[in-house]
Amino acid sequence: GHRFPDTWGANGSAAFVVQSGQLFFSVCVFTLAALVCLTVITFRRVRYGGELGGPSDAKAYSSFLLVLLWFFYIGLSVWKLMTGTDSFHEQILAIGIGIPVLLVLMFLFATLVQALKISKKYIGEEGFWGVFVAICIIGGRMLIFLGFQFEW
Repeated sequence: GHRFPDTWGANGSAAFVVQSGQLFFSVCVFTLAALVCLTVITFRRVRYGGELGGPSDAKAYSSFLLVLLWFFYIGLSVWKLMTGTDSFHEQILAIGIGIPVLLVLMFLFATLVQALKISKKYIGEEGFWGVFVAICIIGGRMLIFLGFQFEW
């Protein structure tokens, strides 16, 4: 009751207080992600006759985008909490950096899907899974290497 004495009830019961600056950024990021999600769902309904139908590539791309949007929201919310910044310009910059990161990750995912399809076509089912595991191992090793190089 010391920080917000006007929110205490007559009998000493507390009230839930959310400062306006703390909620704005989270709501904006959530709304942006929700608009993209609704756009994807609407596009899939028009193009494929339903949200869950269509070719496997379209399903994979849509699924990956929706998972990325979830990480986008969680990541920016954690960033806001950890930095505690109230600067509007920094918050817009964070969103502005996050959007190209989403696009690059979508491009990398599409490239990986196409590479795996090509490898599956030319080297068969068993070879496909071998290449997939090798890519995962090499990618994991690269992340560990970069983690040590940049002291993450």
